[in-house]
Amino acid sequence: MITFFNILNYALISSALIVLQLNNPVYMIVLLIQIFMFGTFMLLFFQYYYFALLYIVVYVGAILVLFLFVIMMLEIRQINIQQSF
Repeated sequence: MITFFNILNYALISSALIVLQLNNPVYMIVLLIQIFMFGTFMLLFFQYYYFALLYIVVYVGAILVLFLFVIMMLEIRQINIQQSF
């Protein structure tokens, strides 16, 4: 029987694997926000409301927004490298 907990686990693991395969750092940060949100839902599932709120405020609200700001300030551009053989 598939439960809400199993769905959260599959979503969290699949999002983490997708982050490892991406090349664009902005998309990586957006998926990390999604991973932290799934982690928060798991904390809510176990009725740790205070830790879920702290998780959102500290990780998503502060650290990942700072990462996103730094990445946007660096102006990383995608360069297509063509192989010439």
